Amino acid sequence: MKPRPKPQDSGTQELFRAKLRNIINLQHELVRLGELIDWQRLEAHFAPYYREAGRPGLPIRLVVGLHLLKHIEGLSDEAVCERWERDPYMQYFCGEEYFQHAFPLERSGMTHFRKRVGEEALETLLQETLAAAYRGGALSVRATEAVAVDTTVQEKAIAHPTEHGLLLTAIEQLGRQAKKTGLRLRQSYVRVARRAAMKTGRYLHAQQKRRAKRQVKFLWVRLRRLIRDVRRKIAALPALGRSPAFIRRWLMPRLKKKYMNPEPVVKSLAPVISSVPMFLSVEHEAGAYLGVTEWTIRRLIRSGKLVAKRIGRRLIVKRADLDALWESEPVFAGKKKAA
Repeated sequence: MKPRPKPQDSGTQELFRAKLRNIINLQHELVRLGELIDWQRLEAHFAPYYREAGRPGLPIRLVVGLHLLKHIEGLSDEAVCERWERDPYMQYFCGEEYFQHAFPLERSGMTHFRKRVGEEALETLLQETLAAAYRGGALSVRATEAVAVDTTVQEKAIAHPTEHGLLLTAIEQLGRQAKKTGLRLRQSYVRVARRAAMKTGRYLHAQQKRRAKRQVKFLWVRLRRLIRDVRRKIAALPALGRSPAFIRRWLMPRLKKKYMNPEPVVKSLAPVISSVPMFLSVEHEAGAYLGVTEWTIRRLIRSGKLVAKRIGRRLIVKRADLDALWESEPVFAGKKKAA
C-alpha cells in the first residue's frame, strides 16, 4: 500500500519529549541539505511503485533519505542504519519529528526498495541532488556545459592466454577427455607438462628466451605425441566411431594458431563517454592530433580562428573545432591527421 503522508511538523508538542528542531543546530549541513531537496517531488515519483491496497509502506522520505545518506557518507546498508539510530541529524534529514530510539525498518528493507523501483528510477536521486546544488548556489548552469570524465578502470581477473599455458591446458583437457571415454593412454604427460610450463614462465621472466623456447618446443612435442596416441587408440576401437568432440571442436582449431583471441580486459566505456564533448589539451594532444606543433595551435587561438577554454592551468579545445579547422585552413595541407 502507498505510504501515508507524514509531515515533519505535526503542529503538536509532547510534554516529555523535545522536537529535534529544538535541540539540533539548524545550520548543520544535513539540515540545510534537507531543506533544499524537493521531497514532495520524490514522493510523487516513487508513489506509483506501491499498490493501492495492503499494509501501508514506510515513508518514502525515510527510505530515499537513507539512500542519499549512504552515498554521502560512503557507508553500507548496515552501517547507515546503525548510524541512523544514534545520529539526530540523520533522523531529521529523513523527516523524523522526534528522536527515534529504534530503527523503523529491517536492514533488508533498503535492498527490497531498490529491487522494487529499479536502477532507472534511482537516477532521479542524482537529478534531485544536482537540482538541490543549483538551488543552494553550489552549482551553476555554465558548470554543466562541459563535463570532465575521470574514471578508474579495473582489470578483469583473467589470465593472458600465453602459448605455454594453452599447451598445458590442451594436454590436461585431452587426457581428461580420453579418460572419460575409456581410453588407456601410453602416458598422459601431465606431470612433465606442468613442470615445463612452470619453467617457461620463469625463463620468460628472467629474459632467457632460448631456454623458454626450448620448453615450449617440449610441450608441443608431448602434445603431438598425445594426439597420435589418442587417434591410434580410437582407430582400434570401432565402437567409438569418430574422434572425441574435444579434439574435433576445441583442440584442432587452436593448434593452427599459437594464441586465442583474448577476452577484452575492460568493458567498453563508449556508452559513458559518447554523450560527453571530446576535448583535447593544447599542450599535448591538439598538436599531435593535427600533426603540427603546440605553437601553431596557440597562434590559431590568438588569431581567433580556434576557440579554447581554460580549466585550471590547462587550455582545452573541442575536437569538432579542430576537425572544422582542418578542412578550412591551408596551413594543414599535406599534414596527416591522427585517427
